[in-house]
Amino acid sequence: MSFSIPLARERNCCSYYSITFYTNAELYYEHAIPFLTQKLAENNALLGVSRSCVLTPQRYPERFLMIIRRQEEELEQMRSDHHSSEELRNGMDQTMKRVPSCSISTDTGPIAMVMIWTLPYRLLLSAPSLDQTLQERHFILSAWMDLFLNIGNAQEKMKLYCRESCEEIEHLMKKYGRAVNGVMTDNLEAEWFAKEYGEKLKNVVENFGNEPNIEIFKLRVYSLKANDIRPCRDLEKQQERYVFSYLDLNNAKQLEIYIQFLDQFMTEIFPNQKKKSKEDYLENIIKGVLKNGFATLCYEKGDDQEKTPICIALVTGIPKAGRVSSVYTSKSQRGKGVASFLMYSMAIDVLKNHGDAYEALFLFTDLTNPTSNSIYMNIGYKPVRDMYDLEINYVKQQDEHR
Repeated sequence: MSFSIPLARERNCCSYYSITFYTNAELYYEHAIPFLTQKLAENNALLGVSRSCVLTPQRYPERFLMIIRRQEEELEQMRSDHHSSEELRNGMDQTMKRVPSCSISTDTGPIAMVMIWTLPYRLLLSAPSLDQTLQERHFILSAWMDLFLNIGNAQEKMKLYCRESCEEIEHLMKKYGRAVNGVMTDNLEAEWFAKEYGEKLKNVVENFGNEPNIEIFKLRVYSLKANDIRPCRDLEKQQERYVFSYLDLNNAKQLEIYIQFLDQFMTEIFPNQKKKSKEDYLENIIKGVLKNGFATLCYEKGDDQEKTPICIALVTGIPKAGRVSSVYTSKSQRGKGVASFLMYSMAIDVLKNHGDAYEALFLFTDLTNPTSNSIYMNIGYKPVRDMYDLEINYVKQQDEHR
């Protein structure tokens, strides 16, 4: 279900941080929701991915679901509550110096950070709480790096109480070369993370270069509420040309084109990712979304028989809101306003006809694409948070003797 270990203790302070690993996605989701919904828009990606882990667990079979909490328990009290062997005492002393050692029940303190790492994808970090400093976040993340990189023999101490789980963590880390291939968080934190992790990694893994190659995708989170919706440009003309609708799983041709559009979207946005199968798109993405969301589309008027999609978008349900993703227009229809019509029609239908479950819609945009940003802002979306989706590529040094 879950297990917790001490992660780090700040100097001259009786409080410390613990990390809880969850194998049960439902329990993780239940524990993380109260914290993540305090900043619903900023944390919509974590809410969406964690919800997917509950509804379609096969989509992310290799994952780390983690919550970091701040604990106020005194060190001496901790010692008295657990074994008092010299070995464990030494381990706990090291823990308080920033190295985890043993499993204790530490899943009740206030949450400091929520993390999701679905391998081989990006590490997702929750948005800073109102009273959280950048220094505190760096301290937590640095200790997390030490744990995953096994710096200071951290995992050997952890095995005292959670050997099986520790071995599973170590297996996944070895499988992926201990390399976090990216992180999604605020701009400055993302840059710091990539540099810090690269420095630590080169000290524990042979044949790694001094500096990883970093590619930055600049993102912006937008939010839309029902009262802020504005008609898209040339609405009357668009209503004469297009029809807003929802995916019909029983319409084989419509479903086939929908999957093709999802695949083309993924290829354009994530060209380096492994291609998904049709079954994967249907079972893990479309049907997963439809469990508590919508698969929307537009088709041209007059095509009432086939209802062939020319533009699509998914809406994934999260607490009190929906996440818009995979907005894709067929290449032959671009520049005609169909995407604006779809986004406007979707907003009207979801927020006004389903307002009891959806108080807002959120989406990410690529800041290098002014067209998409203008589309969303023109119908009332408001910017909430700028982030980096930062990709880390580690360059191994060539062995001269080979």
